Amino acid sequence: MEFILDTLARLTATTSQLAESNASDRARLVRLEESFVVLLELAGRHEERLDQNDRRAARLEESIAELRRFTERSGGDV
Repeated sequence: MEFILDTLARLTATTSQLAESNASDRARLVRLEESFVVLLELAGRHEERLDQNDRRAARLEESIAELRRFTERSGGDV
C-alpha cells in the first residue's frame, strides 16, 4: 500500500510539474508568435521602403540622363 501511495504522490507531482511546464511553454509560444508577427510587419515595411528607394533611384537616373541630353544639345559638360 505504501508503494502505491508513494507512486501516486510521484505521479501527482510529475503531472503538476508538466502542467506548469506546459503553461510556461504556452506563454513562450504566444510571445514567439507575437514576435513573428512583428517581424513580418517589419519585413513588409522594409520591402515598401526598398521599393520607394528603387523608384527614387530610377527617377534620379532619368533626371541625370535628361540633364546630360540637355547639356549635350547646348554644348556643355556635366
